[in-house]
Amino acid sequence: MSGDKRSFVGDKWSLFSDKRPSVGDKRSSVSDKWSSVSDKRSLFGDKWSFVSDTRSFVGDKWSSVSDKRSLSGDKWSLSGDKWSLFIDHLVYAHSILRPGY
Repeated sequence: MSGDKRSFVGDKWSLFSDKRPSVGDKRSSVSDKWSSVSDKRSLFGDKWSFVSDTRSFVGDKWSSVSDKRSLSGDKWSLSGDKWSLFIDHLVYAHSILRPGY
């Protein structure tokens, strides 16, 4: 993972390189579920589900462009930044993201 690294700290995402602004397109963790204000991206159970929007991480913000993330199998992959999120190794417990079993 090079470029834009992320880590789950407390109840919010933090980027080491570029910090994403919390206004406009902010996300929060509320009772085992990620939700965003404007684009309705949510985490239900073990997988991400998109509702009428597909985005990719470009620079320091999320936007819907042709270079989009796609869910194939059980991992998220972003072409270009080489950032993948292995869903099977994620566990939600009281708003804490931990490594797999």
